[in-house]
Amino acid sequence: MLYRHLPFSSRVKPLRYALLALMIWGLTRITNIPFSEDLDRLLSIDQHQHQTLEKLDQFLDGKEMLALSMQAPNGIFTPEGIIALHEISERLATWQQVADVKSLTHSVKPIRNGLSFQMVPIASTNQLSPDDLKGLKDYALSNPLMRQVMVSGDAMSAIIAITLKVRSETRDFEPWLPALDKLLLPWTDRGFVFHYLGMPLAREEIQSTLATDITLILPLILLGILTVLWSFKPEVRFLIYLMLQSLLTLSLAAIFCLWWQISLSLEMFILLPVWAVVQWMSILHNTAAVDQASMEGMQNPIVAGLRRILMPSLWVYLTTLIGLLALSLSHLEWIQRISWLGAGGVLLIYLSTFGPGLVWVFWYHGSIGIEPPRAASRLPIWLSRITSRVILPYPKRIMTITLLASCLAIPGLLDMKAQVHVKQFLSPWMKTYQALEHFDQTYGGANLLKLTLDTGKPGGLHQRQILQSILDWSAQIETLPEVTAVYSYPQILTILNQIWHDPPQGFGNLPESDLLLGLFAAAVKTPGFPLMQALESPSGQIGYLYIRTPNLPSLGYLKLMNTVSNMGNQHLPKDCQLAIDDTLSSIHQADEGLRRSLLGSMTACLLALLFLLSLLWLSPLLALGTVVVNALGTLFVMGAGFLLGIELNALTCLIGAMAFGIAIDDGIHLVGYWRTKRREGIASEAALNQALQAKTNPILHTSLLLIVVFLCMTLSSFPAIQAFARLGVASFAIGLVGNLWLLPCWIRITSR
Repeated sequence: MLYRHLPFSSRVKPLRYALLALMIWGLTRITNIPFSEDLDRLLSIDQHQHQTLEKLDQFLDGKEMLALSMQAPNGIFTPEGIIALHEISERLATWQQVADVKSLTHSVKPIRNGLSFQMVPIASTNQLSPDDLKGLKDYALSNPLMRQVMVSGDAMSAIIAITLKVRSETRDFEPWLPALDKLLLPWTDRGFVFHYLGMPLAREEIQSTLATDITLILPLILLGILTVLWSFKPEVRFLIYLMLQSLLTLSLAAIFCLWWQISLSLEMFILLPVWAVVQWMSILHNTAAVDQASMEGMQNPIVAGLRRILMPSLWVYLTTLIGLLALSLSHLEWIQRISWLGAGGVLLIYLSTFGPGLVWVFWYHGSIGIEPPRAASRLPIWLSRITSRVILPYPKRIMTITLLASCLAIPGLLDMKAQVHVKQFLSPWMKTYQALEHFDQTYGGANLLKLTLDTGKPGGLHQRQILQSILDWSAQIETLPEVTAVYSYPQILTILNQIWHDPPQGFGNLPESDLLLGLFAAAVKTPGFPLMQALESPSGQIGYLYIRTPNLPSLGYLKLMNTVSNMGNQHLPKDCQLAIDDTLSSIHQADEGLRRSLLGSMTACLLALLFLLSLLWLSPLLALGTVVVNALGTLFVMGAGFLLGIELNALTCLIGAMAFGIAIDDGIHLVGYWRTKRREGIASEAALNQALQAKTNPILHTSLLLIVVFLCMTLSSFPAIQAFARLGVASFAIGLVGNLWLLPCWIRITSR
């Protein structure tokens, strides 16, 4: 009779052993869950980086590339440098998964052969005399298609480009990083310095960095959580109960992931502490409800407490679900995936906690007997007294001061800037991050901005006027501080013009003769001529100009592209149509998408919760107060954070709806308890005081759990996660103040 009203509460002992067996089986399967190595979603947060990758994919026909930068102790154009470059290229070319290797010693250049051109090796180990090396150096540093592409401007470093046969995955091949380190060790010992950049390497590093973060952060989180839980209820058996419930949910999650073939990912790492705290908040409120029922002398306090908390908990889980599902309004797949994963995890937690997890509730409370709860701290008592004696006597003043203080964050909300940058998701200690920094400093960056020039008619690109206007335009673009190189079709013709003459002359100029101009145009159409498929269309009507830049924030790219477009309008003939390959609009859309993700998801969450709570409580005014009190705190934190320099990116835009949807949970529990007491016929003031006495302890400790978890996440290696965690810490700290002080003020004002 005692358990018949609750699921999984009859036959507790047999179910307990069955659950233990299920938990052990599920936990042993966790290692079978694969790690997601798909970085496309991660790169999609930085539209410019992602589009550069897509351009390279077009050139590589879907293959994958590694870029290896070698810095020689005495410079590349020395016998030692050229020989090392050749030997390393040869070693790399023997790898089974490598399709092609390009370097100074493994690439060709055009030379004049009568009335045509032929391709010969750029560098050879048979030509290492001082004159040969000087000629090679002059050629490499004067050729715009080689300078800062194959060799650095200071002649100290050179690039080896490695093309893989297929798009690799680390589970298919041996890890790249240790293999490269081992291969390069003989040269590293001789003073050569190497940096490598490529998707396979980034996959490995993100995986290993996540593993390191988990190894460091999870023990700290557990230690902080145990401290908070011990403060809430200083009983070892209570900690065991909470761990059993958590392990049950974890084992069910592992079974679910294996069944649906869901892989572990960076998104899950971000959501894991959120899921954990959502469950622990529920357990703390469940335990407090049973303890309160015991203190009130109810006949069956376990059942009475759980039945009292069941509906408020259901609404609390719904509010958290709404907060997470509101994020699905974003156009970014990264955020949508977090939204659906987060919501699915919360649903699983609810079904576990109020389903088979009730077995552990009866095991815990039934085994120790029902007795008044013990507290390790009198802080909750003092907080409830402060609220009752200091805050509640002046509710209107407190609310007015709060509204005025919230206005201070308005400038930050109005001026929030989206600064999307892929390095926000890379640790400064990662070799990939260091390689990006190295390529920026040594080679001028690896990002490509593509511009399309339509001349309006077939062969129009070969007209002297248009060719010269593109050269003049390119020269002006190269003067911009953000630009490190410009590549275009007319440059090829100027290079051929230089090679044609003996001695070489006319560098940077088109041939004076139209006959030579036509001859060069025909020569570059020779099959195999480097890069031509990327610089002009087959019909000669459309030309492509590439601008290379270091990694810039999205606002920097927008400013640069507007400047380049204005320059093009000044130099190009009026009948030429210029397009920036949709890059400008895509970055605009990405930035606006982040703002919409933040403000849109927050607005949708506010409206949905306002409707839901109004329906639940049949009091729009009470629902409005609960929503507004928590919303003001979240908006204040976001506005203040943006004013202090925290950037809006693909993670910080999550904090609005996510923090609001979680922080409001405590407010719902407080209002729910107050309404329960009102239905029992207790006066509003007395019911509010009783609600504060009963709920201050769980509200305090659930907020502390959130703060501790997000505080530990600030130790993450990823800058974006650090910023997200800082905003979370501030949001939940402000939420604690709002639910303990501001919400009671609102209840008192509206219930008079």
